[in-house]
Amino acid sequence: MSTIPRLIVQVVSAENLPAADSNGLSDPYVQLQIGVENSWSPEIKSTKVIPKSLNPVWNETFHLRVKNPGKERLLLTVFDSDTFSDDLLGTAQYPIGGLPQNVPTNLTVQLTNRDKQAGKVNLILTAVNFGVSGTHVPQTTAHGQHSQTQSHGHGSHSSGHQSGATGHSGSQAPGHSGATSQYP
Repeated sequence: MSTIPRLIVQVVSAENLPAADSNGLSDPYVQLQIGVENSWSPEIKSTKVIPKSLNPVWNETFHLRVKNPGKERLLLTVFDSDTFSDDLLGTAQYPIGGLPQNVPTNLTVQLTNRDKQAGKVNLILTAVNFGVSGTHVPQTTAHGQHSQTQSHGHGSHSSGHQSGATGHSGSQAPGHSGATSQYP
Protein backbone atom coordinates (compact mmCIF):
# COMPACT_ATOMS: atom_id res chain seq x y z
CA MET A 1 0.00 0.00 0.00
CA SER A 2 1.39 3.37 -1.03
CA THR A 3 1.93 6.07 1.59
CA ILE A 4 2.39 8.89 -0.94
CA PRO A 5 -0.05 11.74 -0.24
CA ARG A 6 -2.63 12.26 -2.96
CA LEU A 7 -5.88 14.08 -3.41
CA ILE A 8 -8.80 12.35 -5.06
CA VAL A 9 -10.97 14.97 -6.77
CA GLN A 10 -14.38 14.14 -8.17
CA VAL A 11 -15.59 17.01 -10.33
CA VAL A 12 -19.34 16.54 -10.05
CA SER A 13 -20.95 19.53 -11.76
CA ALA A 14 -21.08 23.31 -12.11
CA GLU A 15 -23.90 25.82 -11.71
CA ASN A 16 -24.59 29.21 -13.24
CA LEU A 17 -21.44 29.48 -15.32
CA PRO A 18 -21.16 32.63 -17.44
CA ALA A 19 -22.11 32.49 -21.11
CA ALA A 20 -19.06 32.91 -23.34
CA ASP A 21 -20.48 32.05 -26.75
CA SER A 22 -22.79 34.04 -29.03
CA ASN A 23 -25.56 31.43 -28.50
CA GLY A 24 -25.77 32.47 -24.82
CA LEU A 25 -24.09 29.27 -23.63
CA SER A 26 -20.59 27.93 -22.97
CA ASP A 27 -18.71 24.71 -23.71
CA PRO A 28 -17.10 24.31 -20.26
CA TYR A 29 -14.35 22.09 -18.94
CA VAL A 30 -12.35 22.14 -15.69
CA GLN A 31 -8.58 22.00 -15.20
CA LEU A 32 -7.12 20.92 -11.86
CA GLN A 33 -3.65 21.57 -10.39
CA ILE A 34 -2.00 21.27 -6.98
CA GLY A 35 0.55 23.75 -5.67
CA VAL A 36 1.12 27.14 -4.11
CA GLU A 37 0.78 30.59 -5.61
CA ASN A 38 3.24 31.05 -8.52
CA SER A 39 4.42 27.43 -8.20
CA TRP A 40 1.74 25.11 -9.56
CA SER A 41 2.50 21.51 -10.42
CA PRO A 42 3.06 20.85 -14.12
CA GLU A 43 0.58 17.98 -13.71
CA ILE A 44 -2.75 19.28 -15.06
CA LYS A 45 -5.89 17.15 -15.11
CA SER A 46 -8.85 18.15 -17.30
CA THR A 47 -12.45 17.08 -17.50
CA LYS A 48 -14.16 16.48 -20.81
CA VAL A 49 -15.88 19.40 -22.55
CA ILE A 50 -19.64 19.59 -22.03
CA PRO A 51 -21.09 21.37 -25.09
CA LYS A 52 -23.65 24.17 -24.83
CA SER A 53 -24.21 24.24 -21.06
CA LEU A 54 -24.11 26.71 -18.18
CA ASN A 55 -24.87 23.91 -15.68
CA PRO A 56 -22.65 21.00 -16.83
CA VAL A 57 -22.42 17.60 -15.16
CA TRP A 58 -19.07 15.79 -15.39
CA ASN A 59 -18.90 13.16 -12.61
CA GLU A 60 -15.21 12.62 -13.40
CA THR A 61 -12.61 11.51 -10.85
CA PHE A 62 -8.90 12.43 -10.79
CA HIS A 63 -5.93 11.51 -8.58
CA LEU A 64 -3.43 14.32 -7.94
CA ARG A 65 -0.04 13.93 -6.23
CA VAL A 66 0.50 16.12 -3.18
CA LYS A 67 3.98 17.13 -2.00
CA ASN A 68 3.24 19.50 0.90
CA PRO A 69 -0.38 19.18 2.08
CA GLY A 70 0.01 21.83 4.77
CA LYS A 71 0.83 24.54 2.23
CA GLU A 72 -0.58 23.38 -1.09
CA ARG A 73 -3.96 24.24 -2.57
CA LEU A 74 -6.18 22.83 -5.26
CA LEU A 75 -6.50 25.23 -8.20
CA LEU A 76 -9.66 24.92 -10.28
CA THR A 77 -9.81 26.74 -13.58
CA VAL A 78 -12.94 26.58 -15.73
CA PHE A 79 -12.67 27.36 -19.43
CA ASP A 80 -15.03 27.66 -22.38
CA SER A 81 -13.70 25.47 -25.19
CA ASP A 82 -13.40 27.30 -28.52
CA THR A 83 -11.84 26.43 -31.86
CA PHE A 84 -8.88 28.80 -31.68
CA SER A 85 -8.54 30.09 -28.13
CA ASP A 86 -10.36 28.95 -25.00
CA ASP A 87 -11.99 31.61 -22.79
CA LEU A 88 -11.47 31.77 -19.02
CA LEU A 89 -14.81 31.44 -17.22
CA GLY A 90 -13.56 31.42 -13.61
CA THR A 91 -11.03 30.20 -11.06
CA ALA A 92 -10.88 29.21 -7.40
CA GLN A 93 -8.31 27.86 -4.97
CA TYR A 94 -9.01 25.54 -2.05
CA PRO A 95 -6.59 24.78 0.84
CA ILE A 96 -6.24 21.00 1.15
CA GLY A 97 -4.34 20.63 4.45
CA GLY A 98 -7.45 20.80 6.65
CA LEU A 99 -9.37 18.07 4.83
CA PRO A 100 -10.30 15.00 6.88
CA GLN A 101 -8.07 12.02 6.12
CA ASN A 102 -9.73 9.33 3.96
CA VAL A 103 -13.22 10.87 4.26
CA PRO A 104 -14.96 12.09 1.09
CA THR A 105 -15.84 15.76 1.56
CA ASN A 106 -18.56 17.46 -0.51
CA LEU A 107 -17.74 21.05 -1.48
CA THR A 108 -19.32 23.81 -3.49
CA VAL A 109 -16.60 26.19 -4.65
CA GLN A 110 -17.39 29.75 -5.79
CA LEU A 111 -15.58 30.72 -9.00
CA THR A 112 -14.51 34.28 -9.71
CA ASN A 113 -13.27 36.07 -12.81
CA ARG A 114 -12.04 39.67 -12.71
CA ASP A 115 -13.43 40.15 -9.21
CA LYS A 116 -16.92 38.95 -10.19
CA GLN A 117 -18.69 35.75 -9.24
CA ALA A 118 -18.59 33.29 -12.12
CA GLY A 119 -20.68 30.31 -11.04
CA LYS A 120 -19.97 27.40 -8.72
CA VAL A 121 -18.33 23.99 -9.02
CA ASN A 122 -19.48 21.00 -6.96
CA LEU A 123 -16.67 18.66 -5.90
CA ILE A 124 -15.98 15.67 -3.69
CA LEU A 125 -12.44 15.73 -2.25
CA THR A 126 -10.71 12.87 -0.44
CA ALA A 127 -7.32 13.35 1.25
CA VAL A 128 -5.35 10.10 1.04
CA ASN A 129 -2.31 9.69 3.33
CA PHE A 130 -2.66 13.23 4.70
CA GLY A 131 -5.27 15.38 6.40
CA VAL A 132 -6.96 15.65 9.77
CA SER A 133 -7.46 12.33 11.60
CA GLY A 134 -10.47 11.61 13.76
CA THR A 135 -13.94 10.16 13.67
CA HIS A 136 -15.99 13.38 13.92
CA VAL A 137 -15.63 15.76 11.01
CA PRO A 138 -17.67 18.99 11.22
CA GLN A 139 -19.22 20.80 8.30
CA THR A 140 -16.68 23.22 6.94
CA THR A 141 -16.77 26.65 5.44
CA ALA A 142 -13.60 27.74 3.71
CA HIS A 143 -12.37 30.70 1.76
CA GLY A 144 -9.76 30.06 -0.90
CA GLN A 145 -7.65 32.77 -2.42
CA HIS A 146 -8.82 33.92 -5.84
CA SER A 147 -6.37 33.47 -8.68
CA GLN A 148 -6.39 34.88 -12.18
CA THR A 149 -4.93 32.18 -14.40
CA GLN A 150 -3.71 32.76 -17.91
CA SER A 151 -3.06 30.30 -20.74
CA HIS A 152 -4.87 27.33 -19.17
CA GLY A 153 -3.24 27.34 -15.75
CA HIS A 154 0.37 27.80 -16.85
CA GLY A 155 1.60 30.61 -14.63
CA SER A 156 -0.81 32.49 -12.44
CA HIS A 157 -0.83 35.55 -10.29
CA SER A 158 -2.96 36.43 -7.33
CA SER A 159 -5.32 39.32 -7.41
CA GLY A 160 -5.56 39.14 -3.63
CA HIS A 161 -9.35 38.68 -3.59
CA GLN A 162 -11.22 35.93 -1.84
CA SER A 163 -13.50 33.29 -3.27
CA GLY A 164 -15.32 30.87 -1.03
CA ALA A 165 -16.09 27.22 -0.73
CA THR A 166 -18.55 25.51 1.52
CA GLY A 167 -18.90 21.86 2.17
CA HIS A 168 -19.03 18.94 4.55
CA SER A 169 -17.96 15.34 4.92
CA GLY A 170 -20.05 12.27 4.49
CA SER A 171 -23.04 11.60 2.30
CA GLN A 172 -25.47 14.38 3.28
CA ALA A 173 -26.58 16.88 0.68
CA PRO A 174 -24.70 20.22 0.68
CA GLY A 175 -26.29 22.88 2.82
CA HIS A 176 -27.15 20.84 5.94
CA SER A 177 -26.26 22.55 9.16
CA GLY A 178 -23.39 21.53 11.39
CA ALA A 179 -20.34 22.87 13.15
CA THR A 180 -18.35 25.44 11.21
CA SER A 181 -14.60 25.76 11.06
CA GLN A 182 -12.41 28.19 9.14
CA TYR A 183 -9.43 27.08 7.08
CA PRO A 184 -6.53 29.49 6.73
